[in-house]
Amino acid sequence: MSSFIQMFSFDEDDGNEEDVEHEPRRMPPWFGPPEDELGAVVPLGLVAARSESGVVALSHATVYSTGLALDVIAAARGLSESQSNRLFHEQHLFEEGEEPPAGFLRIGLELPDGNRVSNLGGRMGRRRFMKPDEEPDGPVLMEHGGGGGSGGGGRVRLHPAFWLWPQPESGTLRFFCEWPVAEIPLSFVDLDAGELEASAGRAVRLWPSA
Repeated sequence: MSSFIQMFSFDEDDGNEEDVEHEPRRMPPWFGPPEDELGAVVPLGLVAARSESGVVALSHATVYSTGLALDVIAAARGLSESQSNRLFHEQHLFEEGEEPPAGFLRIGLELPDGNRVSNLGGRMGRRRFMKPDEEPDGPVLMEHGGGGGSGGGGRVRLHPAFWLWPQPESGTLRFFCEWPVAEIPLSFVDLDAGELEASAGRAVRLWPSA
């Protein structure tokens, strides 16, 4: 199997910071869940990878008419004090194109049509998609919400959530992860994208249509 970086790395010209520096900041539809919807929660309870030092699991998905959010739980133990202290900062403090630090939780998806997306955008990753008048050429995956995390005594627990746009077509949605600091190699677990899409009909509109 290829390495995580080989599978999910960007082309050199992707995410040019200069291109988006002065773009308007209104939220395009692919930038997160619809503001006028209450998504349908789908319990998952899947362990994607486990080692003696850590575990990465999928708690649940929240499905909307336009896409879905995946809630992840990642826990590590047996860390040194310095590893524990650095780990939260390492989730964000690297630039696109740089090798992510060992503490960075790598998350990627392979969609039913073969497209791949990941969280390897670095600290400026979200700004790649801040082009309200220019729809992305392909699918979008970005960290969105989540419950933060906690740590102490050589243990760390993260609760990130990731927004996927658009809603994937029916088929196998493969969730990849890798977390070197917790001795978790490139691993994956499969989801049924069709079952998730079917749940979009349970999303609730918060405001009536005009």
